[in-house]
Amino acid sequence: MATREELYRAFGPKLIESMLLLFLDEINILRAAALLPARTIQQVTDGLDAKLAAVTDYDWMSEE
Repeated sequence: MATREELYRAFGPKLIESMLLLFLDEINILRAAALLPARTIQQVTDGLDAKLAAVTDYDWMSEE
């Protein structure tokens, strides 16, 4: 079992991907209980892409 410190040493894309996969597993457990088909990683990727496109950049992201 990993410690909190060990988990938080993983950051950036690897941590985000791990969280996404964990959330997908949990969602699919709930979907299975509701007799719904599982979501695929491609469906999640497409959904994230659509949401990301709709979110505006923060001020600090603009180049001067």
